[in-house]
Amino acid sequence: MSAPERVHGEGCECVRCTGFPEGHTLSTRHGAYAVVSLGPRAAEIAEQLRALVPGGDPVDGPAVSVLASVLARLERAMSALDAVDAATSEHPLSQYAGSKTETLDQFARLRQDAKGWANVALRGLDALALVPTSRGRLGLDVARMRRLDLSRLSDRELSELEALIERAEEVGFDA
Repeated sequence: MSAPERVHGEGCECVRCTGFPEGHTLSTRHGAYAVVSLGPRAAEIAEQLRALVPGGDPVDGPAVSVLASVLARLERAMSALDAVDAATSEHPLSQYAGSKTETLDQFARLRQDAKGWANVALRGLDALALVPTSRGRLGLDVARMRRLDLSRLSDRELSELEALIERAEEVGFDA
């Protein structure tokens, strides 16, 4: 690979004159769109979610990871939007943010994306029984299970059910 042609003359160290150094981060996305920088925060959120999921199971891992990523992205977007809103109000920095309409237009895509991420997050919370309505449905499902008419099961099915219940008790499952 040859050196780029110098645009500004000898001594200029800009990337147009020197090219991009190996390992540069100039093209790394930032803010709510930065997948790389969201990873550590998403991992923290995932750990918190795992502790909250009713009857949490390793099988929930992918759903927890996706939800954590969406929540981290939403958190970052809301933080940026809060800063923009503060700067475009009676805040001392509002004079540097341009007109309120102009600034809001610049962040319209982020606002739209944040709304979508909030909806995805709510569906994820619902899927993991982390909102009252889904926990209620889960409770109803457990209650329905307890009202099963076991007399309709064959002897073999009853034996299988008893074995499953014993195994659940061994591993500490408490419905």
